[in-house]
Amino acid sequence: MNKRGQIYLLMAIIFGFVIYTLAVNVNTAKKTDPDKDFILISENYDKEGEKFLNSLIRVQFDENFVKNGFNDFTGKFTSYSKTIDPGFGFIYFYDYSDRENRKLIVGNHLDQEILVWYNEDNKVSILGCKTSIRAGYSFGELGSATSFDFADIVSSCSDTVTILDPGDDIYDINYIVGNIKYTSSILEGVPEIVILSEERNEQERRVYTNHKFKKGESGINDLRSYCALVGSQPFICDCTIRKNENECSINDLCDWDDQIGCVDNG
Repeated sequence: MNKRGQIYLLMAIIFGFVIYTLAVNVNTAKKTDPDKDFILISENYDKEGEKFLNSLIRVQFDENFVKNGFNDFTGKFTSYSKTIDPGFGFIYFYDYSDRENRKLIVGNHLDQEILVWYNEDNKVSILGCKTSIRAGYSFGELGSATSFDFADIVSSCSDTVTILDPGDDIYDINYIVGNIKYTSSILEGVPEIVILSEERNEQERRVYTNHKFKKGESGINDLRSYCALVGSQPFICDCTIRKNENECSINDLCDWDDQIGCVDNG
């Protein structure tokens, strides 16, 4: 091989190495750390939630006003969090009442229903409204108690659970997502966020609550007993309302049949 050929070969090797290096750097730059995102969002929620609730209560401590204001804040926070990681979904808890009349606001900002209860005999099914909330709010826009932009949008995915004599300022609330049951500790007057990664694959669902990652336990029997008690309804128990395979796969009581559609698998 002459010198000119050797030079061309050397340049080709160098050029190929540069292209490979750039490709690796680009791919590496796109990687994120989901654990850090969980923690960042949770810390931001604690900071802005406390600030917002203090400003809300100073304006007016009325049940409807607090509920509308809190729902609006959670809507704005979900909009903000979508800018960080659109794959995360959220459940919110806030015990805002006095000891003689404890009430817990629950907001479901997932893309599926949940079942929530403090007392086994009083389970509540709540729709999710994640898809109704657009991304775009910034961190600095969360603390306003003067304009309720999201209150109407998220009213369909929130409910109030009465807490009868918990016996302590801290108590546990149970909830089922899909067929997995989780528990979060609730402190009176302090809002709590539950962050879930909503990947539908064989990987274990990630849940971050009470400032730590948690594993759930099988909850499908709780869900079946609830559905048997209340009968079919257009919420978490009714497979027939699910129009496609994706909607059907959200609920672990349901299976998709190519001929029939979404059916109960019991």
